[in-house]
Amino acid sequence: MKKSGKRVKTGKTGRSASNRNSRLSGKLCHLVTILLTFILAGMLGFSFLGRYMNPENAVLFPALGYWAMYLWIANLIMFFVWLFKWKVWAVFPVVSLFVGFHCISTMVKPDFSEEKLPCDLKIATLNVGGFEGQDKWEQVHEILKYVDRNNVNVLCLQEFVTADSHFADSARESFRSKFKYEYVPDDEEGRMDLAVFSKHPMASRSIVRLEKTPSRALWCDIVKGNDTIRIFNVHLDAGGDAVPPSDAWHVAAKDRARQALAISKEVKRSKLPVILCGEFGDVPTSFSYGCIADVLSDGFDECGIGSASTNGWLSRTNYIFTDKNEFNGEFYVTSSLMENLHRPVMMGLSY
Repeated sequence: MKKSGKRVKTGKTGRSASNRNSRLSGKLCHLVTILLTFILAGMLGFSFLGRYMNPENAVLFPALGYWAMYLWIANLIMFFVWLFKWKVWAVFPVVSLFVGFHCISTMVKPDFSEEKLPCDLKIATLNVGGFEGQDKWEQVHEILKYVDRNNVNVLCLQEFVTADSHFADSARESFRSKFKYEYVPDDEEGRMDLAVFSKHPMASRSIVRLEKTPSRALWCDIVKGNDTIRIFNVHLDAGGDAVPPSDAWHVAAKDRARQALAISKEVKRSKLPVILCGEFGDVPTSFSYGCIADVLSDGFDECGIGSASTNGWLSRTNYIFTDKNEFNGEFYVTSSLMENLHRPVMMGLSY
């Protein structure tokens, strides 16, 4: 007897459905990538407006300014994605990268120099963060070695405050061993926050009161030979670790905007050449930065080399600004000290 039976057929219908699903998923992924490309390009393209839009009146553009560096990197990734696929969509991230090139130019510049040029004055600024950590004295000693190694004439410190009054007094004595003159005013609670140490005599000095905020600024006049220079040291509201679009960040951004506007007015009143140092707690695409950059010149723009980041790899919040009509910037460098210290900024000036 012959055996009867049916051959089992492979499921063409199943494979066809699977292929259709795969094609649909691919098309959907492609469309999502295109949409993401447009969104990221647009966000980076508009991020420069963060410098001009007061957070009192807007949230979106100041927030985009805060994320500008990250948006630049995201657009760079999208460019390589489309380049790998050899698609015309690569044009859009390329255009946005060029439009947003200000993000990179305010953070990184090629270092072609072999040595620092001679100058009349070397000024450095550093946020010491209250000397937090178990190695407070090691931090002080590292800063003092930095001062010696670079022959710093004027040193501006922010968050020069600590609950340990004995350490605070001893730290001041240590800095006095390198600098003959100082201006370290106490706040209403008797704690130190801002400090200026100088190898040159000081003349007039004053605290700049910033309305409705615990943050402050100060200025002091440094006398070097026949020249008198007004040094501003400022510390704007950092806002903790808040980032946009959180309400805490927006409140801090508005405070910084008011503070920066008040400081810029104080700078304009000065009849002396001005150098401004300080911790802004904000990036170069922020309104607070723009307020000061409108009246003074960013030292890094003028003569910076290497990376300008002061707190992490993508965060530049400590600056030196100068009166470009009175000073010539010779160099502007940001160095690394200890792992738990912010990076100090130093600028060499001739006048």
